[in-house]
Amino acid sequence: MFTDFGVRVPFTDFQQRLLNRASVAPSQLHPNACASIRCFELVTEFLQLPQEPEGRYFKIFAVGNHRPLWLSLEGDDLFPPYWSD
Repeated sequence: MFTDFGVRVPFTDFQQRLLNRASVAPSQLHPNACASIRCFELVTEFLQLPQEPEGRYFKIFAVGNHRPLWLSLEGDDLFPPYWSD
């Protein structure tokens, strides 16, 4: 599977830490997720940003008078807007 989707092993240190933090095996990831992870690595390397998966979360919030995308029309949560442990 890895060869078909262009995934290289051994995994980078960042990829190993991320998989460990998410508690998932590489085979549980969608192939596009592998590409997104690699893209994230390349961008952070280029911008010289730290690549620590621990504690680097972001929170989604609504801007202005727009209805938040995580709420249904009735105002119920469709999904949480942030990660929690």
